[in-house]
Amino acid sequence: MLKCLTNERDIRKLLKLPGRQYKGINGIHVAAAKIQATYRMHVQRTRYLEYRRKKWAAGVMTMSWLLFVNMYQVRRRLVEAQTRNLEHMRTRAKTLQKNWERLKHSRRLIIHIPSQGYPQPVRAKLDHFQVRQNLQLGRLFDARDPNVEVLYIAPINMDEELVEYYRH
Repeated sequence: MLKCLTNERDIRKLLKLPGRQYKGINGIHVAAAKIQATYRMHVQRTRYLEYRRKKWAAGVMTMSWLLFVNMYQVRRRLVEAQTRNLEHMRTRAKTLQKNWERLKHSRRLIIHIPSQGYPQPVRAKLDHFQVRQNLQLGRLFDARDPNVEVLYIAPINMDEELVEYYRH
């Protein structure tokens, strides 16, 4: 309809002026509808943002609960494994205690691998690590018993004097 007018540009500018669309026969009703729609949009937007905030909080709580349950199960399994290992160790210790007199007088081989049990990065930083490992060299005195043979795996090259000392 505007294309029929000669001053179409001027009319368009007038129609775009704020509040101009509310002038006319149904202007009050159009303005009321616009106010209601804007208010409803504001209410729905507020509700939506609240819903998103609650949904995010529920997700955080769910993840926290799942992590808690998972950690609880891991701890429970670790305690069960430790208890089981402790029971096995106690059983082996009782068996060893019961059979010790017989084992003490029978021939046996003791294999000694010196180890400090530290992780590689820690071992790399320790001063004189090889010497520290060999501090348990005194275990070779178990060889004084004629029924015992000791196999000592040295982490360093032992000089001939040391080898001869332990051979006697």
